Amino acid sequence: MKKMFVVLLLLFIQPALSFANIKVLRADFRERPPLMFLENSQLAGPMVDILELLAKQLNYRLVWRKVPFQKSMTDARRGLIDIIPRVSYSKERESIVHFLKPLGYRQKDTLFIVLQDSPIMVSQLETLKRFKLGVKLETSYFEALDQSAEISKTAYRSFSAMVAGLASKEVNIIAVLEQDKDQIEQPINELSLPYRYLDYKHESKIPNYFAIAKRSPHYVDRDKFDSALKLLIKSGEVKRIFDEYKAPIVF
Repeated sequence: MKKMFVVLLLLFIQPALSFANIKVLRADFRERPPLMFLENSQLAGPMVDILELLAKQLNYRLVWRKVPFQKSMTDARRGLIDIIPRVSYSKERESIVHFLKPLGYRQKDTLFIVLQDSPIMVSQLETLKRFKLGVKLETSYFEALDQSAEISKTAYRSFSAMVAGLASKEVNIIAVLEQDKDQIEQPINELSLPYRYLDYKHESKIPNYFAIAKRSPHYVDRDKFDSALKLLIKSGEVKRIFDEYKAPIVF
């Protein structure tokens, strides 16, 4: 077991290491159902299966690790990771990673939470400029919000910290992606904090991307990855995998 751990560690640290003529592709996993999740302690989801298939077609051995997204982006800057599934596009991230052809689009709605007795009413993005908004660090909501310098934003490292900021009235509103509702509601319920969702929400469709770190030794093969992925999409294999998981997607 110890020897196996050393081998896997070497494979992750040295992606170009030749081990039985196998190229190693270091990939990061984080739970983002229904696209990526754990099932009986095993990695699962359409983006996991598609990346496994893509790596196999290009003669790579995929080595996974489970880390938060912030860690993935930090290591991408340092060339310590090769590919990250499910990365939303932003200009800042484009300087760090190369976005492959999108795997269709997913619904990505941004919701806003206030304390139950708060008189705050919001009907449009412009109204948010009057309040202090709590956001999650390294989370992309939608471009107008992400790029706005006129909205007062406080970034928190965790959902628990966001809820604590709302409870202490450090912020008036917290923003949450609809897919993260369960994760934000857990610390809210633990505090027995009365809350409500604002009627205003922002609806958007976001491309599903794999992103290759520009400092990865495999960045030079980005066109090969793009071409292979394009063929998988054209063949219908990508849609078949999404349908198998009953994961919503728009092509």
